[in-house]
Amino acid sequence: MKTLSQVILWSFIAGVISCILAFSFPIIDFYFYLFVACAIVFVLSLSILLFRGENIENSEANNTYADFLNNSLDVEYEKGAQITFSGKWHAIPNKNKSKLLFIKTDANGFVKNIIDDFCASNSIYDGNGLVAVDDKRKKVLLYNFDDSNPSYKVINYTDLLSVAIITDGKMISEKSTMRTIGGALVGSAIMGSAGAVVGGLSGDATMGEKIGKVLVKFILRDISTPSFEIVFLDMMPIKPSAVDYYKVERALKKANEIKDLTAIVIDEVDKQEKRPQASQPNPSSNSSVADELAKLAALKEQGILTDEEFNIQKEKLLNT
Repeated sequence: MKTLSQVILWSFIAGVISCILAFSFPIIDFYFYLFVACAIVFVLSLSILLFRGENIENSEANNTYADFLNNSLDVEYEKGAQITFSGKWHAIPNKNKSKLLFIKTDANGFVKNIIDDFCASNSIYDGNGLVAVDDKRKKVLLYNFDDSNPSYKVINYTDLLSVAIITDGKMISEKSTMRTIGGALVGSAIMGSAGAVVGGLSGDATMGEKIGKVLVKFILRDISTPSFEIVFLDMMPIKPSAVDYYKVERALKKANEIKDLTAIVIDEVDKQEKRPQASQPNPSSNSSVADELAKLAALKEQGILTDEEFNIQKEKLLNT
């Protein structure tokens, strides 16, 4: 990619200079032919960049990654268990399944981050980002692969408060925990103008407005980082009838898969927090039974109830 970019730059500069010289010295055909040659090289190089640039970039990144695996990978990591999210992004667990090594590669080298105390039980990802869960440690990993500003966040299950799919600033679906005030949004689906698209993510979307941006937003129980976003699509808005609308559908499908995965986490924590409360005895109920038993005992002492009648009534109270 770097070489191709340099060819485009220098052919453009040479073309401009030769064009100036051709107009300055019209009797010299050499400058005109030089301008034509530079123009042809520029157009061809630019076409390759536009139509094959991503493949070239991924190929360069894969070559860098292969070189890293063969020559620089620490022996504690399990080389055969690596996960490739795109041409640039990869993750490798260590042999003890206690941490993940994230690698970002390109033609110039690599950048690595180590996620301690985490091993993915399940994950949803593409070249834009990753959401992984460690069900053993009850943790969630959120990773944004944005080239200009990559970032990640590891949180406990209990710190995930809600997840929402947002298109062009409009929230079209949300899952929220009962642990928030009111809890009215649990399992809710808030459908906007793009609702027809979300309703048929796996089918043909023929209705709805233009969509250009699709992101998943997480609300966290963290004052320093109260929210985290992963953008799965960011382009000029396009209509459902457009040829490249499949990009919108693909982004929405991935966003919906992530929402479903994190919704399971939210539901699990909600159930765990409700269970102890349900199993605790009701103090007022226990005290009322004790009061009734005391009354029965008093009636027995007064001779109003026989021993047999007392035992029958006592059994009824204890069983209820």
